[in-house]
Amino acid sequence: MDKGTIIKIYCGVIKMKDLIYFPSFEPANEKWLKFALLYMDEFQPIIPYNRQDDISPLYKQIKDSTNLIKPYSPDYQDGVNASKKSINKIEELLKTNSNHLFNYKNLQRTMNDDRNYLIYSDKFSNDFEYFCTNNNLGIKNDDGLLVSEELGFIFMQHLAQEISYKTNSFIITDNQKFNNYTNFERIETPSLKKKVKLAENIIDLKLPQNINKIEFDKLIKFRNENIKLIKIFSEHIQKIQQHEINGKTSYGFIKDYNEIYSELISKIAFF
Repeated sequence: MDKGTIIKIYCGVIKMKDLIYFPSFEPANEKWLKFALLYMDEFQPIIPYNRQDDISPLYKQIKDSTNLIKPYSPDYQDGVNASKKSINKIEELLKTNSNHLFNYKNLQRTMNDDRNYLIYSDKFSNDFEYFCTNNNLGIKNDDGLLVSEELGFIFMQHLAQEISYKTNSFIITDNQKFNNYTNFERIETPSLKKKVKLAENIIDLKLPQNINKIEFDKLIKFRNENIKLIKIFSEHIQKIQQHEINGKTSYGFIKDYNEIYSELISKIAFF
């Protein structure tokens, strides 16, 4: 696969709501989810229609009571395209010395032996199933294919990319386990990663430890009461990250930013 086609770079502003989340239905990192409640417009996890009840009670509560989580259900063509590209990528990785991209594990042995990730059948084509089962890379069960976490991540990467191409969205993940691979393949847009990190750092300056102690019920209530402020904060983060002052003087820009930053962060710190 041509690395130059992996990530779409769009002109203009990157909206925090144009985000396809992968590889799982819901983030494993609770702190990431708490930060998302504080500064993201929304993100779209890839969840087939008939699997949207297979989420945790907390995740369902956030989905039902806020505008943060908007599940995306892949269609047949999404699965076909992702399957074809995943097969090509897996064959390429297994033919080359790519162990350094996966924490120096023996990739061939890992994909042959580990079965700790489920890819639901709604997401892949028959060709992908045959490829995995015929090459001892996966086991079919009633729900889909059991494969290694590495193989599952690669497939979900391609599925997320197919959806992002179709919807003009960007890809986001909280999975840090395969950073070497995601960085090498340039799976995430660098400018988006910087924006997310900047927002997290600004909030984290005020809440380096406390956010772990804040209950989700309170965060949900806070988000719903301050959603307009969160959207404005997100827009300002974008301007800071891209140095877009839009004709204002530096002083005027910083003054506006300090006002919105101070108001939102003071509210977060207070509650």
